[in-house]
Amino acid sequence: MESVANIPSIAATLAPSPEDGAASCPVCGNPGRKIKLWTVNAQVKLSRSSDVGSEEGYHLCVSRTCPAVYYHPGGGQVFRKDEIVSRVWYKETEEPIPACYCLNVSERRILEEVLVKQCCTSLVEIKQYTGANTGKECHLKNPQGRCCGGVVKKIAEYAGQFLADERLKEEAVQTSQAIPES
Repeated sequence: MESVANIPSIAATLAPSPEDGAASCPVCGNPGRKIKLWTVNAQVKLSRSSDVGSEEGYHLCVSRTCPAVYYHPGGGQVFRKDEIVSRVWYKETEEPIPACYCLNVSERRILEEVLVKQCCTSLVEIKQYTGANTGKECHLKNPQGRCCGGVVKKIAEYAGQFLADERLKEEAVQTSQAIPES
């Protein structure tokens, strides 16, 4: 494969799952996921940082199309995409779409390493060639407040669908299964 330019983003088809019992987003009405206050504080732009407060209970909106990223059901506070420092991978449609926030690795970069260069057939190689899934500041840099391992795994599985060589395809599947979810 010479280029990944014509491969659609996987981010456009995936989003994190909502948590059972999580409060609904006041913008879209869908349930979200609980998120730690330190993640919200790290992600909200300085111009809105005084609005965060000190109360736990924030949620992450998991809807791909909703402009809200964080909301607090008790305080009514909502922070939208343009008020967040990082781009939220599953809410993005334009490149670069983040995969690993700690080392600034995009989805496209991982696809290029696996499909074009064909140099990554194991988690060790994905980490070595891209740096993805090797950071230690996920709780602050990733808007989900989680490790990117689950996203990297999904991208590796997705790349496997496009590999012409069956041997490489099988190795990509094995690699994706070896990546921890979080």
